[in-house]
Amino acid sequence: MSKNALATVPDIPVKVGDAILGLVLQVPPSQESALAQPELRAQALGRAAARQAGALAGTLALPVGFLGWLTILPELLGVWKVQAQMVSDIAAVYGKSASLGREQMIYCLFKHV
Repeated sequence: MSKNALATVPDIPVKVGDAILGLVLQVPPSQESALAQPELRAQALGRAAARQAGALAGTLALPVGFLGWLTILPELLGVWKVQAQMVSDIAAVYGKSASLGREQMIYCLFKHV
């Protein structure tokens, strides 16, 4: 490998990470409206998102071998998109859409990390 090729190798994980965060951390628009008692709707949104994420993960877990390894990143991105939409919808139900930004999305999606 040339010296220039070695200099760009550490940049690849950073660029991939930035691309993933750019895709996932966009705050999606919500079709939900603010409610006086949002708890029940928030629970329903959570259950619906859990079903969607479970179906997505279960479907992408079916391929075996090398093909199965290729489905890991699409599965993660898909689940994060479902979760981001759920966070946006729950914020809208509670009337907090205006204060939902990238920082709050990072906290909601990745606080366990």
